[in-house]
Amino acid sequence: MAEDKCVSDIVGERLRALRKSKRMTVEDLASRCKEAGSPELTSPVIYGIENGRRKGGVRTRHVTVDELPALAAALSVTSLNLLTDGGSASDAESGSDLFNAVSKLADAIAGLSGDNVSAQQVRHIRRLYRLLGVELDEVEDNYR
Repeated sequence: MAEDKCVSDIVGERLRALRKSKRMTVEDLASRCKEAGSPELTSPVIYGIENGRRKGGVRTRHVTVDELPALAAALSVTSLNLLTDGGSASDAESGSDLFNAVSKLADAIAGLSGDNVSAQQVRHIRRLYRLLGVELDEVEDNYR
């Protein structure tokens, strides 16, 4: 029986495909990540993200929200490029189940009022919207 893909599986596949399309080795990517201020993204970490090793059917290394933009910057792409097969938001909206799911989550979060949202939740909301490429001015107006 095939295992369901998680977000980290999709990012790992896209990371490998984009890296190879740019004719970069894992070591090259790790070096770019270090130069960009993310020295924790070493070759072994990147291998773990790309390969999605599993133990007992569970992925042993997930990509984090903080790592996603760092990897994207090192590849000179957007975070959305790592989350979807399409390169633009319009491509993603038309074909990516992941993008649609994240968009629904963002819409649900946006429905929260400023009175019942903690500072940490606002930071997470802002990160999510950045990943989606939504203008933050629109989002921040909802939480003032």
